[in-house]
Amino acid sequence: MDFKKIVFIISFLTIFGFLFNFGILTTEAAGSYNLAVSVIGKGKVTGPDVNCGPNNSCLISYPPNASVTLTANTIPIVTSTEIWEFAGWSGACTGKNFNCTFIMNSNRSVTANFKRKQYTITVNMLIGSGTVEITNHFIAICTRLEEDINSIKCEENYNINEKLKLTVKPDIGWTFKGWGGDCYKKGKSLTCEITMDNHKSVNVSFESEKPRVTLTIYIDDGLGKVTGKVNNLSSPDGTICERGENETGVKKCEQKYDRDSSITLTAIPNKDKGWIFKGWGGDCYKKNSTRPYCTLNMNSVKFVHVFFQKNTYILEVIPFGFGKVTSNPFGIDCGTKIGPAEKIIKSENCKTEYSPGTMVTLTPWPDKNWMFQNWGGSTTPKKGEKYHCSEFGKNPCNLRMNSDKRLYPIFLPKVGISLTDIENELASISAAISRIAEQVKELLKINETGSR
Repeated sequence: MDFKKIVFIISFLTIFGFLFNFGILTTEAAGSYNLAVSVIGKGKVTGPDVNCGPNNSCLISYPPNASVTLTANTIPIVTSTEIWEFAGWSGACTGKNFNCTFIMNSNRSVTANFKRKQYTITVNMLIGSGTVEITNHFIAICTRLEEDINSIKCEENYNINEKLKLTVKPDIGWTFKGWGGDCYKKGKSLTCEITMDNHKSVNVSFESEKPRVTLTIYIDDGLGKVTGKVNNLSSPDGTICERGENETGVKKCEQKYDRDSSITLTAIPNKDKGWIFKGWGGDCYKKNSTRPYCTLNMNSVKFVHVFFQKNTYILEVIPFGFGKVTSNPFGIDCGTKIGPAEKIIKSENCKTEYSPGTMVTLTPWPDKNWMFQNWGGSTTPKKGEKYHCSEFGKNPCNLRMNSDKRLYPIFLPKVGISLTDIENELASISAAISRIAEQVKELLKINETGSR
C-alpha cells in the first residue's frame, strides 16, 4: 500500500476516534453510543454488527451499556511471502488476545493492528576486514574493519519466505576465508542465497594476505580480563581474554596479528569481586611489569602471562572448647568462656580481612581448667613459607596472609585435673545453659502477656 495512503487512513481514524469519544460527532439519536473500529494492515475485526476489513474503518451504534465482544481475524495467505499476523489492540481494547469485551457506556474507538510475519537474519563477522551485502529490494551492508578486535553482528528483518542474496567483499589485503552457519555449504563461494523460512544465522571470516603471528595470553590466577589495541589503527580496546568467576585453572586465549604490528595490552582486574592487578609474565615481564599496560611489537610469536590477586584475604577462626583467640594486628577476638555466676560469655569477632602479605600473630587464651591443644584448618604453608599454624601446640602462631585462611583452634580440659573438677565444669556449663533457657521462657511469657 502507498505510504501516503496509510498515513491518511491513520490520521483519519485518529480524528474520528477523538470526535466520537467526546460526542462531537454522532450519526445516531440520543440514547446510543458510537463505536469506531479501525483495522491497520491485512486482517479484519468481527463482532455484533461488525465486519471491518483490511485497512478500513467502520462505525457502529449500540444502546447504552451494551456488552460488545470484538474478534481480530487473520486473513488467508495472499502469497507465500505475505503472511499477516495479529500484532495487538489499541484504544478501548489492549493486549494481544484475539477477543476483547467491553461495555458501551460512552463513545469508544478500537484499533486492531496486523503486521506481516517476518524472520531475522543475523550476520556474524568473526574476523578480518570486509563487508557482506544482503540484496533484496534494497541493500543492507554489514562491515568489519581491520581494527575491530571483537566480532561484528548485524541483524535485519525480512518477510517470511523472502529470498535473499548475500555477497561478501573482502577489503584490500584480505581474502574470503569461508561461510559458516546457514551458509556453510557454500564454502568459499562469494555469494549465498537464503530463503527466510525461519530465523537465519550466517558466519563470515576473512584472512589477511599479510603474514600473521599469534599472541597467546594466559590468565594464571584471579578474576579479570585483558584488552588489546592495535596502535596504528584508531579503534577502541577489545577484550582478548577474560577469566570469569566460575572458571578454574589457567585461562588460555589466542589472537592473531599482522607481523610487525604494535599491540598495547591492558590488564583489568574484577574490582567488584575484590581483585587487583599483580603483574605480568612472559614477553611482558620486563615491560613495566607492575603496571597494567604492556606494548608488544609482534615481530614473532608472543606469550604473555597475567596475574591478579585478592585486594584482601579473609581470616576466620572457629574455636572448639573453652578459650579464645586474639590477633595482632587487631581483628580477631573469638571464643567462649565461663564468666561470673557460670555465665557463658562469647567473643564473636571471628572473621576479618587483611591486605595481601600481612603478617598476623594469633594467640590462644584457654579458659580456667582448660588448655590449648593445637591448631587446625587451611594453614599448610606454601613452598618456602616459614609462617604457619600447623605445628602441634605452637603458641602463639605467626602466619602470612597470602590466601583466605580458616583455623580451628582446639581447647581441651587440662590433664591431671580430677574427674570431679571436670564434672563440676560440665555441671556449671549445663547450669548456665539451663538459666539461659529459663530466661528465654520468661521473656516469651512477658511478650505473650503484653500482646494480649
